[in-house]
Amino acid sequence: MIKAPVVVEFIDKHTQTHHKLGSIYESKTKKRIEELQEKGFLGKTTEESSKEKEGQGQNDKPTQAPSDDPKKHKNKK
Repeated sequence: MIKAPVVVEFIDKHTQTHHKLGSIYESKTKKRIEELQEKGFLGKTTEESSKEKEGQGQNDKPTQAPSDDPKKHKNKK
């Protein structure tokens, strides 16, 4: 599935679906995305790949740098 951010609100002439500014437009075909980009409705595309999804489970937690740990900071006066 190919995705692109909506940069100008529009109603899709094929599906009659309203796409709001800031939402993500999804299409199975690159041709349709390019058509909407040429008309100025969509921004740059992002293609999802199964490789990107691999290894990203629900239990994955973002890592935090040790310097960002509030317990390690001491108030200096």
